[in-house]
Amino acid sequence: MATVSSGSPSERFGFIEKHKQTLGVKYLCSWLEVSSSGFYAWRHRPKSKRALDDAQLLLKVKDAFNKSHQTYGSPRVFNALKRLGIRTSEKRIARLMQENGLRARALKTYSKPAKVKFFYKEIKNNRKSICKPDAINQQWSGDVTYLKVGSRWYYLAVVLDLFSRRIIGWAFGKNKSTRLTLKALQLAINKRKVSQPILFHSRVFNTY
Repeated sequence: MATVSSGSPSERFGFIEKHKQTLGVKYLCSWLEVSSSGFYAWRHRPKSKRALDDAQLLLKVKDAFNKSHQTYGSPRVFNALKRLGIRTSEKRIARLMQENGLRARALKTYSKPAKVKFFYKEIKNNRKSICKPDAINQQWSGDVTYLKVGSRWYYLAVVLDLFSRRIIGWAFGKNKSTRLTLKALQLAINKRKVSQPILFHSRVFNTY
């Protein structure tokens, strides 16, 4: 508020325009020490080139923001527009997003339900009978987790090398399926180019 009250007349009029329905034009003009006639004259002026450019850029910002399921902040929106050949500044994008209430949503994770533990009891765990790995590409582990992006659930399958503790394969999709898990495993196989037998352990199945 203090910044607005000491800003330029155009900035003050912009603030009044944004909040006039809540606080009223008369009160805001008095508080910001500008005239009502000045405000209405400002409203009817043709928009500046900068304002028109901002309006066009805002459409592109909103498009990139919505395509990310509203998870992108200004740095990632900036990079998305940069890849499309749109030249602007991250600071300008941050200002437009703030002025228009575009706030990134945090990804929410969801743990697996406890009832699947009964299924795991029926599967032999081969890892219990062998030593811990002492090099890469001896034992891998896989799992699938749930991620909520906006109002929709997605699934992330990962493959982890149990020696290096690095994720070596992953797949992201709308459906939890065998195909999703195999896609992550195939990516790990292609990346590591292994030829020797490997123990692949999963919370769903484990095998050689």
